[in-house]
Amino acid sequence: MIGICTKTRPEFVLVMLACSRYSLVLIPLYHCFGTENMAYIADQVKMEVMFCENPEFAASILENKELYPRLKHLILFDGSEEEIAKLNVSDLKVTSLRDLEIRGKLNPQKPKKPDSNDLFCICYTSGTTGTPKGVMITHRNILSCIASLDAVLGESVPKEESLMCYLPCAHIYEIINEVYCLFHGCRLGFFSGSTETLLSDIAELKPAVLPLVPKLMNLVYSRVKKRIGQNSFRRYMLHLSLQQKEKSLQKGIASKTTIWDKLLFSKIQKLLGGNIQMIFTASAPVSKEVMQFFRCSMGCLVFEVYGLSELGAATMTLLSEHDSGFVGPPLPCNHIKLVSTPEMSYFAENDEGEICVRGANVFSGYFKNPEATAEAIDADGWFYTGDIGKWLPNGTLKITDRKKHIFKLAQGEYIVPDITESAYMESHIVSQVYVDGNSDQEFIVGVVIPEKQVFLNWAKSKGFQGDFETLCQEKEVKAAVLDHLWTIGKKRSLSSLQQIGNVFLTTETFSQENGLLTPTLKLKRSSARKKYEQIFLTLYEEGNLRPHK
Repeated sequence: MIGICTKTRPEFVLVMLACSRYSLVLIPLYHCFGTENMAYIADQVKMEVMFCENPEFAASILENKELYPRLKHLILFDGSEEEIAKLNVSDLKVTSLRDLEIRGKLNPQKPKKPDSNDLFCICYTSGTTGTPKGVMITHRNILSCIASLDAVLGESVPKEESLMCYLPCAHIYEIINEVYCLFHGCRLGFFSGSTETLLSDIAELKPAVLPLVPKLMNLVYSRVKKRIGQNSFRRYMLHLSLQQKEKSLQKGIASKTTIWDKLLFSKIQKLLGGNIQMIFTASAPVSKEVMQFFRCSMGCLVFEVYGLSELGAATMTLLSEHDSGFVGPPLPCNHIKLVSTPEMSYFAENDEGEICVRGANVFSGYFKNPEATAEAIDADGWFYTGDIGKWLPNGTLKITDRKKHIFKLAQGEYIVPDITESAYMESHIVSQVYVDGNSDQEFIVGVVIPEKQVFLNWAKSKGFQGDFETLCQEKEVKAAVLDHLWTIGKKRSLSSLQQIGNVFLTTETFSQENGLLTPTLKLKRSSARKKYEQIFLTLYEEGNLRPHK
């Protein structure tokens, strides 16, 4: 078992391919796991070798050496000989990748070809629900995803072009992207290591293939809207351009050479390098508005993929598909069925229910966790995803709810917080939002992080004065925000029980650094619930501020 903890960089791909060539099992790790989870994983897999980035990370391992009793070798990508020498003060050997390569050339070993059912890697879940679980992924699992994508995409993949690599390398989404593009002869380009400069990195690389996550798509979309601002002519031109491009999309035409591209969209395309030919989005749902914006403005193929660590890729929109709001039909590597979830009023006879997947892409189980495996995979090989879906008349799948996130209110009504959060995220003043509740309360509550400058302008237009932090603490401002959110919710047809009755405004964002976001920027609900537990108690003591709305 070979561990690796690094940002996405070329060395990760080298280690991944080397492990595959010699039938070694790769254990990719997230930086944000922290010492406790990192040590737990290393102990569970009996890890003896770990690749990592720099002397600073190695020093943190050495400081907690007693937590890694089986670890024998740390191999660093960066660091001078002097820095590495200073770290060699115990029986845990620290060496550089350069030295390892030299030793390998002097003492070459015969490759060991893996069997299709051998483990390719163990991807530990990023912990949205607690302790990480090791998802055992075989070579067969990976290759079935690659073959399925190839069957759908065929020759549309741009050869000798580049893929932008920036997503966490411990995530199956990034691994499949890299393997698939290498399979087609694409080059891999890597970001500089900071999300702050990601857009400029993309613009400089000019990739042809770009995997996206909803947060980045929302960022680009909000930047465009911010540039347009309140200028009525610009807003009219954007609306008209999107309208005309959408008509072309409905005819199956995705182009960058229309008059609308010359007038407006070419400038947006340059934000992402101007060479994008294929965009994939996965990891979380994308709003229909944002998806259509990208399809129109980028003038290229945009695919929405549904998958999980346990599945790789399970569905994908088709080459000919230019509408939004669903994730496509099943890929050739698997079958999908919907199972009734009566407690949420979803029934299979109505083409609604929990999404269950069976096929060559389905993982072989959770490492050393037979109880969790038996809970997730039934005797017939169906993996229960915890996601709720709906079959549409055109044979495609739409993700509607998340079973594991639901909670019950005192009235007996089940609430899916994702639905409320998704509605509120359409507000221009909201940057991030978290909604929660429990079974002894009759209303739900929320945490909102406002979009700073937009929020300040909005507050000023409402007659409020003060800096960002002061405004977030004002009761009158909170009441105005609640009123605003309820207006948004009504437009999205939320019931009164799906609307928050009280809210906490804060300037502290959800981030990986404070443990509230996973590496793929999903909210860690278990961590958020602990962090805001006392605040929610206070909100419930204040009561429902919108009881009659």
